[in-house]
Amino acid sequence: MSIEVSHAQGQLLAQVIPGVTTAVTLYTAENLRTEITLLIAVIHSGTAGNIEIEFFHDDDGTTYDNTTLIGSIQKADNAEGLSFQAQHPGSGILMARGASIGVKISTASVVTFSAYGITETLAERVRSITGQA
Repeated sequence: MSIEVSHAQGQLLAQVIPGVTTAVTLYTAENLRTEITLLIAVIHSGTAGNIEIEFFHDDDGTTYDNTTLIGSIQKADNAEGLSFQAQHPGSGILMARGASIGVKISTASVVTFSAYGITETLAERVRSITGQA
């Protein structure tokens, strides 16, 4: 089985290999609104046993628990990973300023998480501040 990705619209926003089994922040939309178009969790080759992978989306902070869980999967031996991919612009995970994406794994240091997306442009931000259309 391989991870099927047809496109990676946007840019690499963040990448992390958690060295712990507690939830960590993958990406925070600090000053600009963001659309996450692709999330990938790749299990490192040679990793044996089951790995639980969890994704979280907190739209106003960094709470990563059942209230912000957006995906969870248990992958068996020889699995390659997990992905979420928006089908077209506007169908991704829309994040307000201050929102975050968190990740959690059951075994430390065996999964690389990557987030790709599109951030609002400076022109859009200036328009929203000045009230111009």
